Amino acid sequence: MRIRDILINVFKAHGFAVSGERLLIAVKDGTKIIISCKDSGTAKEDVAELLSVEADKRIFASAHLFDDELQNFAKASNIILWDRDQLEREIGKAVLLAGSDIFFEKKERKECIVKPKIGLSDAKAIGKKLGEPSAALELIPYYVYNYSCEVLVEGSLDTKRNTGVIAVNSITKEAEEWSIDIETGMPDSGYTKLPTRINEKKAWEIAYQRIIELNTKVVEVMDERDVAVVFEKRKIKPKEDAVSINLSGLYYFPVWNIKGKTGLIIINAVTSEIIKEEIYKNPVLVDEKIDVI
Repeated sequence: MRIRDILINVFKAHGFAVSGERLLIAVKDGTKIIISCKDSGTAKEDVAELLSVEADKRIFASAHLFDDELQNFAKASNIILWDRDQLEREIGKAVLLAGSDIFFEKKERKECIVKPKIGLSDAKAIGKKLGEPSAALELIPYYVYNYSCEVLVEGSLDTKRNTGVIAVNSITKEAEEWSIDIETGMPDSGYTKLPTRINEKKAWEIAYQRIIELNTKVVEVMDERDVAVVFEKRKIKPKEDAVSINLSGLYYFPVWNIKGKTGLIIINAVTSEIIKEEIYKNPVLVDEKIDVI
C-alpha cells in the first residue's frame, strides 16, 4: 500500500473528509489540513509545495528520515514532518479507532447490472420501421459515485450541503446525474458486456469536474438593507475543501442496439428513450457488420 493510501485511511479513521489528488485535503469540524507525501527521494521543493495552499495545518510524510536541512525548513515554515516512526504511530492510532480492516483488507469493487425493463420483443417493435430488425442487448459500464459538497454563496458566510449521484460513462467519458433509485438484476435475455475504456482515477477526475459544474451557478439573492430590499445576483460554488466523492461501484447500464435494412436505433433499455437513430441512404443487409460504438 502506498503512503498516500495509508494517509487517506489514517485521516478517515479520525473522522476527516479527505479529497484531492496531488495534495490531500482533510477537513473536519472546520479544520483544514493539507497533506503531502513521497515514497522516496524527498526534496525541499516537495515539502515547500504545501505552502501553496491555505490551511490550518500542513503535514508532509515519508517512510525515510529527513535530513537536517529539511527539518530546519519545515520547522521555520510551520510544517509537520512524519517520518517512518511517526507513520507507524499514526497507523497504530487509526487501527485502534477503526480496526485493521482499513489497511489490510482489500474490498472488491462492487459490480452490478441495471435491470432492463424493455424486453427483446418490445425492442424489435420499436425498431419495426427498419424492416425486419435484429436487436442485441449491450451493457455499458459506468463508474457510479455518491457525492456531497458544501456550497458557498459569494459574499456570504452561509453554506448549504448538496448531495447526489454522478455516473461516468467509461466509453464516452461523459458524466451525468443518476437517480439513487436504481433496480439491479440479471437481464432475461442474452447480452454483451462492453469493456471499460478508462480507469477509476480518470473516472474520478471526470466526476469531480462534473460535480463542480453542477453546483456552480448564479442566483438572485435578497439583501435587506436599511432603506430598501435589494436583489443581487451572486455566484454559488462548492468550497474547494468540502467535496466528498465515494465510488459506489461499476454499474452496467443496458441499451438495445437495433439494426435493420434501412438503419439502426439505439434505445435506453430501462426507459425506452431513443439514444441514437440513423437512417441509411443505401439500405444494407441486416447481418452486415455495422460499428455503432
